[in-house]
Amino acid sequence: MSSPLDPTAPPRAASWSQTRALATTKSADDASASPRRAKIRFPTGAVVADRYRIIELLGAGGMGQVYRAEDLTLGQSVALKFLIHAGDTAARDQLISEVKVARRVAHPNTCRVFDIGDAHGLPFLSMEYVDGEDLATLLRRIGRLPTDKAAELARQLALGLAAVHAEGVLHRDLKPANVMIDGQGRARLTDFGIAAVPSDGEALATVAGTPAYMAPELFTGSAPSVGSDLYSLGLVFYELFTGRPLFEADSMTALLDQHRRPLPKLAEQLTDSDPEIDAVLARCLARDQQERPRSALQVAASLPGGDPLAAAVAAGETPAPELVAASGGDTPAPLLAISALLILALGLFGAILMARNTTLFGTVELRRSAPVLAAYAADHLERLGLALPKGEPEHATYGFAVNEAALRAEGAVGGEPDTAAAPLEFWYRRGPCAEHVRGAAPGVERTAPDAGTAELRLTPDGVLRELTVTPAALERTLQPEATARRLRQRPEPDWTPLFAAAGLELSQFVEVVPQRLPRIATDQRRAWVGPATDAAGQWRVEAAAVEGAAVAFRVAPVDTTTAPPPAAGVVTAGGDDDAETWRKSRTDPGSRPWGDALQLVLLAIAVGLAWRNLHLGRVDRRGARSAATAITIVAALGILLRATHFADVAAEMKLALEAVTGSLTYGLAFWVFYAAVEPHVRRRWPELMIAWTRLLRGQVRNPLVGQNLLVGSALGVVAFTLVLIDHRLTPMLGWPTPAPLFSNEWGMLALLGPRQQAGVLCDAVVRAHFFALSFVLGVVLPLLVVRRRHWAIAAFAVVQAVAWGIGSMQTPASWAICALLATLCSLALMRYGMLALLVAAAVLLLLVTQPLTTNTTTLQFGATLVTTAFVLGAGGLGAWYAGLRPGVT
Repeated sequence: MSSPLDPTAPPRAASWSQTRALATTKSADDASASPRRAKIRFPTGAVVADRYRIIELLGAGGMGQVYRAEDLTLGQSVALKFLIHAGDTAARDQLISEVKVARRVAHPNTCRVFDIGDAHGLPFLSMEYVDGEDLATLLRRIGRLPTDKAAELARQLALGLAAVHAEGVLHRDLKPANVMIDGQGRARLTDFGIAAVPSDGEALATVAGTPAYMAPELFTGSAPSVGSDLYSLGLVFYELFTGRPLFEADSMTALLDQHRRPLPKLAEQLTDSDPEIDAVLARCLARDQQERPRSALQVAASLPGGDPLAAAVAAGETPAPELVAASGGDTPAPLLAISALLILALGLFGAILMARNTTLFGTVELRRSAPVLAAYAADHLERLGLALPKGEPEHATYGFAVNEAALRAEGAVGGEPDTAAAPLEFWYRRGPCAEHVRGAAPGVERTAPDAGTAELRLTPDGVLRELTVTPAALERTLQPEATARRLRQRPEPDWTPLFAAAGLELSQFVEVVPQRLPRIATDQRRAWVGPATDAAGQWRVEAAAVEGAAVAFRVAPVDTTTAPPPAAGVVTAGGDDDAETWRKSRTDPGSRPWGDALQLVLLAIAVGLAWRNLHLGRVDRRGARSAATAITIVAALGILLRATHFADVAAEMKLALEAVTGSLTYGLAFWVFYAAVEPHVRRRWPELMIAWTRLLRGQVRNPLVGQNLLVGSALGVVAFTLVLIDHRLTPMLGWPTPAPLFSNEWGMLALLGPRQQAGVLCDAVVRAHFFALSFVLGVVLPLLVVRRRHWAIAAFAVVQAVAWGIGSMQTPASWAICALLATLCSLALMRYGMLALLVAAAVLLLLVTQPLTTNTTTLQFGATLVTTAFVLGAGGLGAWYAGLRPGVT
């Protein structure tokens, strides 16, 4: 059998490396046994086990023989390894153990072991027949290999060893005699005779292997490990590149002495050495296990002249997550770090300047904190005689809400905060059994209030603008005899205190026909119109009473309540429903029918893909479990931080149950999306997952992870700046002036304090993960059809730009901005991967939801400082790890 490296060499039989003795400690001379001197137990043509026809003896040793045979059932050549001492129970057990261990490994760079059998009382194992010769024989015959060929074989050996380690197996006997070079010139790792799994403590307790290729810690009684296999791999590499072994000694004392000497460099021995190979050898042969590579995959990725990840994809294989994490460069990029950090800082500063006249939080000046406004609301209830009796437990929730009618009204932007048209209002709900509201979301006060509650809306200066009281809350303030008297007389309520709380004079208003039904049933309704205080136009006051007691009061500009009254008998919130519909139509495109349908379609596709990937065993279970667990924890933390907490065990238990169920729902949904997307990306475009996989493997300080963190932060700031530019360009191009930007109710929580702001940050992180996975899923789907990466991502970029354009203001500037955003996201995904896109989405969602202003006297300026510090901190940390940290590797 000729060597693929020297076609002119005479044919040689396969090496005894497939038949070496099963003793636990063996010499390097195992490979030199000649089949010509061995006693042939099975002649050519003999049939053993009624299945295998012997062709020739390949090799023999003191305890075993290897024959080439033909599998009569399958018509293929195999190698049969016989144990020639049938009575050796220990050797038989060793042979069985070899089969058990070796059958777990299947890789192009390993020799497959098939089964075990018995012929005439002699146990044997069947394994793959390798048409070639072992590396030790090859090196003795031709000397050292060319550097490029040696690097190719070294990479293949590293990948083969990685496959062994991936199955939880330690080889323990790596040496050139146990490496076959097949007819195609590929390296094949063989001989699992003393291989073991880490859980087999008895096997690992025995010192085994070839001394000249054993790691130094094994001589001191340390247990074998991945690091000891990598040390042996480094010794094989050295012999592969130089043509001679690193350690040659006649005694153990001399061998240990050689281990203590400095490692010679290839540059001192070879004229065509590569510094990268020297670096790999130095790390593999480090005496301290902590200084060696983490895995054989990292060794394969560090070798020059090839990309194991690209090779796996080209071969149609799905690279293991460990190979993905080990691939890619770790070279620091100081210039990129400085440039991206500069773009991040300048873009964030410019965005905050533009937000002053563009976003809702920038146009409204808040000078009173939420607790102060809550005290104002409680004081209003006290003055109106709606305070709870002494000793009654009181629960209150409060927050800020958007006045959609004010946003739609012309001239609302920039209005004084103490006018009825202020686009931001403070709401307060109080009652003995107030419902636990997740994050005190302002959307809840739009529903019919629970029995026993009182609700108020105030301007940012604490002036009353709306009051709703349920009859149950009213009954708690009345005596039984007073209730009976009111039932008989139904007196007219005294509206003067309510007008005074709203800063109005009742005498200046003229009574008109009511047009608005309260959200609760009433028996008296009143309405007035009068001049607005400190503002142009008129205000309309709508009020209602039950049994002579005021239960509803609302102040609003006249032009916002001109809609015709609803049908008789229908309890509604008047213009609020229309305002809510308008709000959703402009701030939450996903709430539109087409958005809901798209989400359902994506969810159905994700479930189908996840089920198939799970069935085929393609899912990175470790990564999916780690990511889903992190999402669950962050989601639960966000719910708890955003929530209003009460000194009530039942209420807190309800909140805890909500946090558990809600976070588990998020975690399960993310697991499904991850299981649907990640295997296909790893199979067809694994470069997108390198930084993400490293992060999941705990490599937080890795330069590539830092680079993605920095670039993602800068991209998120640039995307937010483009959104603001779109908002500013719209009126300049002749389109109607849009209302100030605001995202959703969660953005209001940041005004309540640092705890709620941290909850909003957790929400942004969770939603960013789903956005990134959905975006990548959109790339994977066309990739399954067109099979070309650039065409697939270009097609998705067009679809994404159209989808974002439909959800925007649909002006020419908006369409252009959406196309630019889709292009930037696609380029970032192609160049840096999914982690950069995820960080960009998190930063964008955070900036959209957080208050941003340059006015240092307002309440939201503190939140602006926190947001700025977080974004700059994330980018700065990424820059530090990406290239600015001294000595980064």
